[in-house]
Amino acid sequence: MPLSALRLFVVANALFVAASASAQPPAPDYLAGGVARIESGDFQFGLMMLNEVVAPESKAGAADVARAHAYRAQAFLGLGRPGDASAAVLLALKANPDLAVTSPPYSAAVVRLFEQARRSAGSVSPEIDAAAAEQAGDHAGAFAAYVRAYQAMPQPPTADDDRRLREKIITLARRLSPPPAIPQDARAHYAKAEQLIEAEAMLGGGGGASLDAAIVALESAIRSAPWWADATLKLATLLQKRQRVDAALINLNLYRLADPDGYTKATAAKADAERPAARAGAVPRMASVYVYWPSQVRATGRPKVYCDGSLVAELQKGSFVALSVPGGSHDIKLNGKSATFAFEPGGRYYVRVSMEGFTRWASFTIRLADPDEGAAEFQNGAIAANDPRRTYAAQCAAPVPKKR
Repeated sequence: MPLSALRLFVVANALFVAASASAQPPAPDYLAGGVARIESGDFQFGLMMLNEVVAPESKAGAADVARAHAYRAQAFLGLGRPGDASAAVLLALKANPDLAVTSPPYSAAVVRLFEQARRSAGSVSPEIDAAAAEQAGDHAGAFAAYVRAYQAMPQPPTADDDRRLREKIITLARRLSPPPAIPQDARAHYAKAEQLIEAEAMLGGGGGASLDAAIVALESAIRSAPWWADATLKLATLLQKRQRVDAALINLNLYRLADPDGYTKATAAKADAERPAARAGAVPRMASVYVYWPSQVRATGRPKVYCDGSLVAELQKGSFVALSVPGGSHDIKLNGKSATFAFEPGGRYYVRVSMEGFTRWASFTIRLADPDEGAAEFQNGAIAANDPRRTYAAQCAAPVPKKR
């Protein structure tokens, strides 16, 4: 392109951006448009519009912000994200405690969320603070407030409340640098649990009473440090032994969220242990593969990710899925695009998926990132573990046969 034409293009583009900014609709227009979209069932687009109303730079009044958060809760429920819906309800009540929420126009599920929040109004203030801090991007403040909210819950908490708040805490803990320290009282409870487990193994005869006491000690450790991966895994193991399968699964998924590397290694070790013992000095059979989607402003949705034809996750923007795969060639597929990569046993690989191109011609691309590039994107805290409820497998199928 000639230099004069390039200059003309740059000037025209700048004028277009300026005109777009000056023509940005006011908050009431975004509110009305977002509400209409959500009431029509278009939750994703409606949510994007309402996010403009509740953004920190928005000039919307408290009444509009509260109404926007209430409809955001409705959109989150429609998208299958109850934790985010609960946070939106708390933010709505913070903006306007007297907000009238009835069905219609709101859904019956949203009305129930508001009723629950108002019934426990005395104990939810830390969670309101946490949701507000998270909305503002204050990860450290949100983490501390969510921990206070978790520790203020009645004992024993409901399974949904326990899982929801621990997911929030773990996700935020992984974004903090340095990571939060484990309190001394949590370590004391953990040590007591280990002593009880050892006593059960050596003495037995108590009908599992020592294991039940160890479970109580580990629950106390986790109440003090809800993000602690080691305590979460040990609790999941004991719950499984005591045949409390649902609680064990919740804690296993939380462990995978807290320590995806550890989960992958433990899964691979278990798989190896179930096979015939390998010869001494044999190279590792499994490779660690991280399929990740970095944050992108314009991209939305949860594309399904397949490995060798098996669904492994619905990947969220800004998230990753850790897979343990046998050495060899494997096919990664997402949104109709697929690519085959060769993985060496014992290696670590970063498979980067991203939306590339302009406007309606944009599409997902899949490529093997340079190890330094992938590690750098993970280290800056912008990539978090994928929602465990939308992560379905931690391993790939057998290698794809090579064509002759």
